[in-house]
Amino acid sequence: MLKDGGQRGILIVYADWCGTCKAYSKFFKDPEVVKALRGLVLMRADQDTEPALSKKFGSDGDYVPRTLALDANGAILTGAYENQGKFAYFIPADEPDDLLRFLRRVKAGKR
Repeated sequence: MLKDGGQRGILIVYADWCGTCKAYSKFFKDPEVVKALRGLVLMRADQDTEPALSKKFGSDGDYVPRTLALDANGAILTGAYENQGKFAYFIPADEPDDLLRFLRRVKAGKR
């Protein structure tokens, strides 16, 4: 998935009909978030048009939005997540602070 560049990536699984996804997408225009994403590959996948990809990264449920940190081989960096239970890949869309903390953990090399 990301092997060519050897970079870590962020995959967002979303749906066009999802209000939370729409609110969450606004964070990616925030200058602090843009800065925190430097050095990472940002990818998006609509769960309705790419169901196989959504299923591949749906081990804890078929919800949206899901934000997945991936290593250069496409494996999930589970150590980047505070919550390891159900809905582990959900980041609230209230304010960008949770996303910024997550991106810092990804860049810090959490496996």
